[in-house]
Amino acid sequence: MKKIILASLIMGTAFLVGCKDDNDSNPTLQTPSSSEFVLNEPALAGNTYDLANTDGITLTWSQPPYGYTAAVQYYAQVSLENDFTEVAAGHQAKYAEVEGAATSCKYTFPANLVDAALLKAGLIDEPGKLPYLTDLYVRLRATVGAGDKLYSNVVKLKVKPYYQELSSDPVLWYLVGDNIGDGKEENKSLWSVGVSLVPLSAVNGGKYNFNGDGEFTITDYFAAGKFRLLKTPGVKDDTNFFGFSDGTAATGAVGNTGYFNVTTAGYYKLTFNSKTSDFKFEAVADADKPTVYNSISLPGTINGWNQAGNHFEKANEHNGVNHVWYFDYEFAVNDEIKMAANDSWDINWGSEDFPYGFGVGNGKNIKVTQKGKYRVLFNDVTGFYSFITLPKE
Repeated sequence: MKKIILASLIMGTAFLVGCKDDNDSNPTLQTPSSSEFVLNEPALAGNTYDLANTDGITLTWSQPPYGYTAAVQYYAQVSLENDFTEVAAGHQAKYAEVEGAATSCKYTFPANLVDAALLKAGLIDEPGKLPYLTDLYVRLRATVGAGDKLYSNVVKLKVKPYYQELSSDPVLWYLVGDNIGDGKEENKSLWSVGVSLVPLSAVNGGKYNFNGDGEFTITDYFAAGKFRLLKTPGVKDDTNFFGFSDGTAATGAVGNTGYFNVTTAGYYKLTFNSKTSDFKFEAVADADKPTVYNSISLPGTINGWNQAGNHFEKANEHNGVNHVWYFDYEFAVNDEIKMAANDSWDINWGSEDFPYGFGVGNGKNIKVTQKGKYRVLFNDVTGFYSFITLPKE
């Protein structure tokens, strides 16, 4: 699976810059104030930057006085509303950061990356929503270490943006309700995924915008009861849910706290587009019902390719039917795995992609490219799998 990600490789040699040296043998890092970090108004600020026909926007600024020569990285942030408020998980910020860092006090930020950040900041993912000319507010973020942040003043520019197709990895949505998973509706963190929260599957070949929005689906047996959709595990704010004002109607809205009622148990196909809020819930004909497997295992280099070991847990079993599975493991780099059904190699799934992809019959081994403790999610109907990094218990 090829992932289309807008990127520009900005390469350079990092060097040390600073206002002064601390001559003590143990230099102390000072904490500058924002007023000491000044972003200068560009010489062309009175003109319009045509982002489709310029190399970039050149900015200059003063080095914050950290007290000694420090290796500083600078990142440009943009907003259409001059709103740089940091928001909690599950909420959408009104600003975006330009990809790539500068290491000196003068840098030309590439126009295509500024434009991409502008689209994200304005949540513009359709050509018809693109403004012809607009004010763009810019500030810098300086950092000398993990977690360290210092922000400059804001300058205003006039820009002419252009539309570009931005894509990203899908951001999964989850089912939650009294007929989903264990039915307890626990939404504590990623640890709830596969227990009370059942993930939808991405769509093979689907396009997902810069927020990870797009089409998701699940075909499964639904017990009678009620459910809604949730985006970010652990976030309980109403805006984190897609709910239903009328439990009998297959329409809904983000931020609605209502539930969808399943009055008759059976096989259904659910499709949901998190970009457009389109929702469908349709009964599945007997001829289209998927195969039910007794077990799914995770053979690989982690267990000597034993197809009868490393059994997945069932995430959403109802009436003896389960199609979504999960397995926890601490993987090392270059570990390789596949999924196998019913303790046999007769039916198995594999792919070259990590950390998510679509397994195909007798596909290639899935190779782990970054070590970590993951919860592996697998949908045996679509073949979709995803490695989600688990937080510390």
